[in-house]
Amino acid sequence: MKNLTKSMDLQTKKSKKFIYLTFFVFYFEKFFSCGKIKVGEDMKIVIANDHRGVELKNKIVDDLVKKGYTIDNVGTDTEKPVDYPVYAKRLSKHLEEEDFGILICGTGIGMSIAANKIKGIRCAKASNIYEAKMTRMDNDANVLAVSSAMDFNDVEAIIMAFLTTEVSNEERHIHRRKMIEELENER
Repeated sequence: MKNLTKSMDLQTKKSKKFIYLTFFVFYFEKFFSCGKIKVGEDMKIVIANDHRGVELKNKIVDDLVKKGYTIDNVGTDTEKPVDYPVYAKRLSKHLEEEDFGILICGTGIGMSIAANKIKGIRCAKASNIYEAKMTRMDNDANVLAVSSAMDFNDVEAIIMAFLTTEVSNEERHIHRRKMIEELENER
């Protein structure tokens, strides 16, 4: 009888895991799937970096060009120390003509802070795919900031998640984005 009870408990646990997995897949597909968006040659991206982001920037540019994206590189190409706010501002001037921007510095934080001081920029520093997707979906971020200390494969996945996620048209997100714009206009 004890073996039968253990067997039933094991089956129940397996069934629960299956249900949780099914729910996760459904949730992921519903909320994180990529719809009809511009990709490759239809999308223009401006990229900027400071001295700590040169190596990662070059890898990102090569990767995105191979994937068919048009890249406008306005970052430094030297490892001689530079001031990252200069490059955040430079990116913002080009963003009106581009679809998205990517900023790279040591942590991604400094670039993000500098960029968000500029009207019209909605920059998010993302460290994983979930953050990249959510900032596009909920916040309609137009600039992604990343750390030069991250592994290129992780950064590549984060960038692709950012570039291929559609903006949510849910009323609550539209309302919140309008509130952010109002804050920006109060400055």
